[in-house]
Amino acid sequence: MYISNFLAGGILMLIGLMLRFVKGSEGLIAGFNTMDKSKQSDYNAEKMRICLGNVLIASACILIVGGVLVLLEISPAQIMIISWSLFAVVLALGVIYLNTNSKFKTQRK
Repeated sequence: MYISNFLAGGILMLIGLMLRFVKGSEGLIAGFNTMDKSKQSDYNAEKMRICLGNVLIASACILIVGGVLVLLEISPAQIMIISWSLFAVVLALGVIYLNTNSKFKTQRK
């Protein structure tokens, strides 16, 4: 039961760390590399990359902590439900933040 938490958390942690620390990994942001170059220039790809990396790292930590708590047999069924629900909430709020915050748009003069 806890293996899904560790597997998903590990994959998200790797992708999050790559986005957070590897410059030029904006291609991992869904839809960004398929945009026209003119539309891409409307966004600050560096800030988007770092923010999305942080969201994925936070989501991965939630899943990994949930897996550890299940491994310690602290009410495993409830922990699985709570960890995956919290994961979905953090991911959804992160995507909403990325799509609505104006700090990711470049300022045109």
